[in-house]
Amino acid sequence: MYSRFIAIHQFLDTVDPEIAVFFPSPSEIITVNNIISAREDLESVSKKLQEETCDLSDVRILFVELLENFLLYRRI
Repeated sequence: MYSRFIAIHQFLDTVDPEIAVFFPSPSEIITVNNIISAREDLESVSKKLQEETCDLSDVRILFVELLENFLLYRRI
């Protein structure tokens, strides 16, 4: 649902006072974008971990990169 909102929010009429109260603020939109990016990262790591060819060294690399990304999201 959030991904869909982000994709179409630039086309929505945010000036109309009847519906403007339902839209998130610009800072909330940034937060939603960060959450979507984090979810996509988690999903890709999850899929990689489920592969038969994934060994322990791959797991370590994936988790280190994932932690670095989450620390980056936390600073934003």
